[in-house]
Amino acid sequence: MKVQDSESKCLLLKTSGLLKKVFSDDILYIHCRDTVCVIHFCDGSSFSCCKPLRYFEEHFSECSFARANRQYLISLSRVCEIKNVSSRKKEAV
Repeated sequence: MKVQDSESKCLLLKTSGLLKKVFSDDILYIHCRDTVCVIHFCDGSSFSCCKPLRYFEEHFSECSFARANRQYLISLSRVCEIKNVSSRKKEAV
């Protein structure tokens, strides 16, 4: 069982009868598709819920998350480098 440190923030998310406890330290990135956000975890699993991306952005504002664009919120603690792909496009690794 993984013990979360005091810096990690926790959310309780509900979808179709399932209540899931989500820690900010476990999130790799959040991808928004229409009205559904998919939370991608470091262990390769994912979880979908009907919350706007802005909800997660505000809730995790103190936890080093950054809005990459209109559809992605990424955990900066998981980013090793940011590459210039073109003059207008960057890629987080």
